Amino acid sequence: LLMDKKTLTSPVALKEDGTGIGSFVAVFTTFGIIDHDGDIVEASAIEDGITLPVMWAHRHMDMPVAIGTVRKTDTQALIEGPFIDSQMGRDARATVMATKEVQELSWAFEILEAHDETQDGATIRHIDKAKPIEASFVLRGSNPETGIVDVKCDGCGAQTCECQKQAIGPHQTATVDRPWNGPRAEASIPSDATAAQLRAMHAWRD
Repeated sequence: LLMDKKTLTSPVALKEDGTGIGSFVAVFTTFGIIDHDGDIVEASAIEDGITLPVMWAHRHMDMPVAIGTVRKTDTQALIEGPFIDSQMGRDARATVMATKEVQELSWAFEILEAHDETQDGATIRHIDKAKPIEASFVLRGSNPETGIVDVKCDGCGAQTCECQKQAIGPHQTATVDRPWNGPRAEASIPSDATAAQLRAMHAWRD
């Protein structure tokens, strides 16, 4: 399998989605522009609505850090979805949140159809149809117009996270008048508890 990779600088957005650690929206390619590799990705190259694993820097030996759905506009392909509630997923979310202004995206794919043209003596490859394999958060990509559109923490809903590795601020929770067994209550917390569930029972989150 011959696999190409294209990286794009674009805005990334993190947002709250109820999955426990947050989600993102990012542009991973812009159509019709010449990238750093001398290629042009056409809008026909990517299918709308497909699901892709999201990696960190194309590290295919690692597990994905997120799962995303491709959404196309007339000029761009975006990917949006939740970060995976794993250590790698949490680390990726924290890093993307801290570096979203400079974060770039890349995608790995197999070229199915392409054609060449000459512009000012240079050969430009038009990628007409591709089979996407994954998208990745990277430092620098081939396409100069990628990046994070939106990203938020699911615990506090903020773009600058306020709930990770610190005391939880004052907030309202339901109160009841009955005996409370702390160890039993903690043991009853499900392994897939959301940030909101943890905030209701703990004063610290990490």
